[in-house]
Amino acid sequence: MKSLFGILMGSFVIAICIPAGNIIAADDQKQPKDEIMAIGNDFKLTQNEIKELRDHMEKGAHRLTEQGYSDYALQLKLFAKEAKVLKLEKSDELSEEIFKERNRLADMYAFKVMKEYKIDDLIIESYCLAHPEKYKSENYETVQLDDDTKKSIREIVLKEKKMLIFNAATEQLKKKYNIRICEAGGCNQ
Repeated sequence: MKSLFGILMGSFVIAICIPAGNIIAADDQKQPKDEIMAIGNDFKLTQNEIKELRDHMEKGAHRLTEQGYSDYALQLKLFAKEAKVLKLEKSDELSEEIFKERNRLADMYAFKVMKEYKIDDLIIESYCLAHPEKYKSENYETVQLDDDTKKSIREIVLKEKKMLIFNAATEQLKKKYNIRICEAGGCNQ
């Protein structure tokens, strides 16, 4: 049986496991200065990081717009940063594979965000009313919901709202770390 986390995260985990070999090799070579695309308190996102994410996702047949890749890379890096700040990782030892480590941390933070997202009884009742074929008795009265049914509905609602929840969490982290998005050409200082 799949865990709640596995169901909710779906392709999020798969899409962002990127080997760091190209990034590490890039540090050793003389290359043009990497453009900074977003910057904040102890944070920066570069054009090369976005390109690595795009290249990896396209190998796996995942396609986004250029803005989509930028937004996704920013979310991934912010989630990983917040997971480290909240000490969600089990050890302080950092992996040599930068993106795998970032992915692992981002997953931990994404799981925390989803676990803490509040879905009150009114939302559960509304879901039942919207799906009478599942939650009405023969007399068209709403069926009493046990804890397992409520948990099941909560998982459905979370899955449907996952991207909205992640986008809201990203916006909160952008404010927390004073992130500013750079215009075309980067914001190298």
